[in-house]
Amino acid sequence: MTAANIFKNELRKFNVDKIKHPVFYNFPVGIRFEIGIGEVYNSMGKQSGKYVSQALNRVNSIFESAFPDGADLLIFEFNAQAEGDQNLIIKRFSEGITSIPPHEIISENIEDDNLCIRMYWDLSKCSLNLQNLFKEIILADIGGKFPGLTSAIYLFDTNRHIIFHLYDDRGLDVAAIDRETLLLLYQKYNSWILDYDRPKIEKLFEGYSP
Repeated sequence: MTAANIFKNELRKFNVDKIKHPVFYNFPVGIRFEIGIGEVYNSMGKQSGKYVSQALNRVNSIFESAFPDGADLLIFEFNAQAEGDQNLIIKRFSEGITSIPPHEIISENIEDDNLCIRMYWDLSKCSLNLQNLFKEIILADIGGKFPGLTSAIYLFDTNRHIIFHLYDDRGLDVAAIDRETLLLLYQKYNSWILDYDRPKIEKLFEGYSP
C-alpha cells in the first residue's frame, strides 16, 4: 500500500476526510500541550537558547511517550501558488531537513488557484532526523530559516492510530481514536496541558485521575 493510501485509511479511522487546523479542535480525541515557556527572545533580540531548549525537551518527552516504537508516517503539507513555489519549498526542505526524497508527492487544487502539496515519507522504509525537524519547527515562527514548517508537519503511528502535530514554538497537539490511548500522556504531562483548553480536556478524561 502506498503512503498516500495509508494516510487516507488512517483518516477514515478518525472519521474525517482531511486534516484541518487546529488538529485538537478537529479530531474527536486530543490533548493540546504548551511547550514554549518564558521569554522567546533574549536581550539582544535573538531567540533565547533556554526557551528553545526547554521547548525541544518538552517535545521530545511527549513524542517518546506517545510513540514508544517511533512514528511510521510523516507528512509535510503546504500550499503553493505556482510550480516554482513548490520546487523551491521542496528544495529548501531537502537542504535544511532531510536529503531523503519523499516516497510520494501529491498535488490537489484548492480555492484561489492554489495547490495543496502533500509529501509523504514511509518511516518504516527510511530514517529521518526528527530532532532536527522538531527544532526547525520550533524556530520557524520566531526567526528560523524555514517559516514554511509552521503547522505543516504531521507524524503518525498507524498501528496505534495517533497523530502528533507540533505546530510551532507555542505548542503541539496529539490526537487518537480513543481516550485510553492518550491516558498516559494526560496523566504524565498534565501540568503541560494548555490552560485555555484544560476544561475541555479534563471533561474528555473525566473519571481518570491526572
